[in-house]
Amino acid sequence: MARWLIDYNVRLLQSDINSTDKDAIFKVVAIPAEDDVDNYLAKDNLILHHILPLDVLEFPYPVWINIKLPHTGS
Repeated sequence: MARWLIDYNVRLLQSDINSTDKDAIFKVVAIPAEDDVDNYLAKDNLILHHILPLDVLEFPYPVWINIKLPHTGS
């Protein structure tokens, strides 16, 4: 999974529910290259929560990621 995240330059994921819930499904969020990822990391959102991609690698359980990449317009 780490290799896939790096290969596709995934900078941000969004969970459908609380990101620490074992049933969470993550999707890739496209953000402009010049944007600071930290601006998207609100700590109080339990639904549609944004998380850094490499943070999900620390979870002690399997993680589900929708691998459909967002259209970037290029």
